[in-house]
Amino acid sequence: MSALRRLGFNAYIVAVYGFLFLPLVVIALFAFHRGDNPTRWPPDLFTLQWFEAIIQDAAMLRALRNSFLVGLAAVSISAILGTAAAFAIHRYRFRGASVFYALTMLPSFVPGLVLGIALLIFFTTVGVERSLLTVIIAHVTFLTPVVLSAVLTRLERLSPSYEQASRDLGANAWQTFRLVTLPNLRTALVGALLFAFTLSFDNIVLTFFVTSFDKTLPVEFWGRLRFGLTPVTNALATIMVGFSIVLIIVANRFMNAE
Repeated sequence: MSALRRLGFNAYIVAVYGFLFLPLVVIALFAFHRGDNPTRWPPDLFTLQWFEAIIQDAAMLRALRNSFLVGLAAVSISAILGTAAAFAIHRYRFRGASVFYALTMLPSFVPGLVLGIALLIFFTTVGVERSLLTVIIAHVTFLTPVVLSAVLTRLERLSPSYEQASRDLGANAWQTFRLVTLPNLRTALVGALLFAFTLSFDNIVLTFFVTSFDKTLPVEFWGRLRFGLTPVTNALATIMVGFSIVLIIVANRFMNAE
């Protein structure tokens, strides 16, 4: 019975991972398909012409640049806000701390559709034109909780004796933070920022509502996908998935490091 249960468990794992990743494998195979038909099976491998087509596509490269610009800006701002919020919650006891924490974490639990519509209404009401700036602001709203959660978790595991020893040796608050606290938070913070950048780079639902003519890569991809699958869209999807998987793996290693 033990061997049977183990066999059943292994079959379940294979089925789950097959369901999750088999479509990605199929898309990757079609990205190297020689023909113009993106759904012909089996694919006629092997060519790089569709990846070359992406490099020669000015609109695609512009969208890629916008995605990196938005991601880097949003992650940088979220790093400051999330770290500051984590220190405020962990180090200081103030009235309404639990409410502050709940409100800060709320955007991570609100569906992207609802958050996107709310931000669209807000920007329209205050008269802010949609642009990459509004996309950055929107991304900061849901990336800050990611940084907050990671930094707060590491702060709770950090022994206060390190900082106390630093202060006893004559270091001021800034020196203690820069030389003692920040190095102990570095792995968790770097992991959180990489994961946050992945979320920003792949986001389409929230971005769709607050962007303008300056499209990010997922929005550009969605716009082309509405006209049907092409080998170029398969190649682009393969690049996006591969890039996201690498970032998530690296982020996970940093966040689980001591």
